[in-house]
Formats: sequence, structure tokens, C-alpha cells
Amino acid sequence: MHYSKKFPTIIRQLFNEDQIELLTKKYKKVIKWCDATLVKAYHLKFTCGVSGREWKTLNRKLEKSKFRSGILYKMYELLRIKVSQFNNSKDKDCVIILDEISISSVVFLDTSTFTGNNRTGKIADHALVFMLRGLKSDWRIPISYNFCSKQTNTAQLNHCIHMHINIQGLQKV
Repeated sequence: MHYSKKFPTIIRQLFNEDQIELLTKKYKKVIKWCDATLVKAYHLKFTCGVSGREWKTLNRKLEKSKFRSGILYKMYELLRIKVSQFNNSKDKDCVIILDEISISSVVFLDTSTFTGNNRTGKIADHALVFMLRGLKSDWRIPISYNFCSKQTNTAQLNHCIHMHINIQGLQKV
């Protein structure tokens, strides 16, 4: 077989290092996909509509991803990909869903990822999860989660919702 000198360059433009490593190894077992590969996989899923076993694998990988509380910027990239695939403007109609979940009060602090909107000094016993859900087409994507102590008051909830209102390309109903 005759390969041009550009072959390695072309391969590196198409595939990430972990993918190339998998293709060149004798045993085809991946220990961990890099974030760039997972983003490419989700892009293909949203573009081509892939479903099935490979989608379950992607979801398992996403479940193991580390997200900091607050706005999930990684999910916004997936949202942009999803919105770009809509053929009808009605597919962009969505609602913001809030789910307040009671959690166990446990102190666990990772100072490398210690972020958030406000510090109160209280131990969280609730999590607020914000999602967008399509009205015409069945899609949903989490966009944020935060922790709080006791139930969220109206002013705090109003502030959180307004942080999420300015999502480009979607029409909130």
C-alpha cells in the first residue's frame, strides 16, 4: 500500500491521541477517553442521532465526569450542537425545569474545586438542578446545579433563574 507523507498529519487532524493509541495497539481496550474525544463523540451523537449501546457507553463516561457546581459550561457546548441541528424553529421552544433534591448533610471539601455563587457557612442539605427541556421535540439537558441549606427562598430562586434566561438561540416558554 502506498501512503502519502501527509498521512500521519491527516490522521492527527481526525483523531485524538487516545484514539490513535487505540487503533495502533494490539489489544483494543481503552482505559480512559480524553475529554476532547468525548466531546467529539457527543457531537456525532447529536449530529447523526446515534442511539443504542454506544450511547449508553457515552452516558456512563459522562456520569464519571467531574463538574463543578454552578453553570455547566461543558453542557452549553453540547446544547449549541443540539440547537444547530434543529430544522424547525418550534424545536427551539423549551422550558427551564428546576428540581430541588434533598441530600445528606456531609462535609466533603476539595479545595481545588471549591467554587460557587455565594458562601453562607452552612452545610448544604439540598441541591438545585436546572435543566432545559424541549417542548416539541423530546430533548433535555442539565445546565446548572447548586447546593443550598434548607429550601431556597424566592429571592435566591429568582436570581438563579435569571442567570439562566439568556441562553442564545432558544425561546423560553
